[in-house]
Amino acid sequence: TEKMNEAAENMEFELAARIRDRIAAINKLKERQKVVASRIEEQDVMALVLGGEKVSIQVFRFSGGRLYDRESFILTGDAEPEQIRSEFLTQYYAIRDKIPPVVTLDGAVNDSEVIAEWLTQKAGRRVKLHIPVKGEQKQLVEMCRTNAAEALAQAKAIFDQYVLSLREYVLENREDIRGFVASKARFEAKLAKTKNDAEYQRIRNWDAQTKYRSEGEKFASAPVKMGENMQLDLWNILTPSQKKFGELPAITYGQDKCALMQFVATLPWINTFAKGSTMGALDAMVTVGLTAIGLCLILGLCTRLAALGGACFLVNVVLSQFPWPTVYPYSPDMVGHFMIFNKDGIELLILLLIAALPAGRWGGLDWFLWNLVGKNLYRWYGIESDPLSPPCHSAENCA
Repeated sequence: TEKMNEAAENMEFELAARIRDRIAAINKLKERQKVVASRIEEQDVMALVLGGEKVSIQVFRFSGGRLYDRESFILTGDAEPEQIRSEFLTQYYAIRDKIPPVVTLDGAVNDSEVIAEWLTQKAGRRVKLHIPVKGEQKQLVEMCRTNAAEALAQAKAIFDQYVLSLREYVLENREDIRGFVASKARFEAKLAKTKNDAEYQRIRNWDAQTKYRSEGEKFASAPVKMGENMQLDLWNILTPSQKKFGELPAITYGQDKCALMQFVATLPWINTFAKGSTMGALDAMVTVGLTAIGLCLILGLCTRLAALGGACFLVNVVLSQFPWPTVYPYSPDMVGHFMIFNKDGIELLILLLIAALPAGRWGGLDWFLWNLVGKNLYRWYGIESDPLSPPCHSAENCA
């Protein structure tokens, strides 16, 4: 509604009308989720509609003879309906604990006996796959199929609007985009032919690459925003029960298929602030790691390990932007630059010094760990003196 009012205030009446129609379609679909009675006390009713490469599946869930939930799914696939139903049933009930005694379908299912047996074992009682041909159950299936068709039409309208907006943007900025692509291609061709490694040439090349990167991000920002709006509109189609499952982890998209990224994707907190890429996940882990290192150094807890962790990070920082006069781009003013030393290098030396000395035992939480645990462990293993502490030269100092 806010988008529609904003478009109307900006005299964008066509956009406001499209948003109004989209809101009306969403409200119409929600109104169909009314109280529906069924003679079967507990059951799920499923129906699908094919629309080219898209498949819309609707699920009505009954308990106590009343419709208590409705779920809509838009899938991609060109398989036969029997195969689609078979795969959907397996995926749908694999993540659900509540399985009704009856699952009513609108058509045949591949491997129906195997699926029924699997559902029976999962539910702990007999589960029946039922295909009605007439009567009340047939009417429920038809109603379910009608909802599936409306959901598919609504999702298609949202996607078509996204494609239309994308085309309009490309047409409006066609000449600028062509000029940008041609200029970048000429620069890359010239860069491949030129073997000039002089400092001034490296500076020019870096500045040019930075400029092209900035312009490319500017052209891509509008399509990215359009895609985000389309995803939000599709998200609003879902029912509250579907939204409870949450969104798919961001970093599971794209080409991040390595074992490390798959493990990180399972962490419950990582996707709250990680961007949808490997670099986004690494940025999140670096943020958490540096925060933990800083807290340990402030509290004096595991001081040596924290100092070594911070030193390892700073080694990568220094090597990635080495403070040497001929290295471009130069270090930022806040980092400082004096030949081969800068603020990062000095911090690295300080952390190595902290890691080399038992400074944590002189204060902080490490003092308690050392006096309550460390000394007792030394006595347990028969170690008379601490090899990490300076040697004593007098009885008074060792007392």
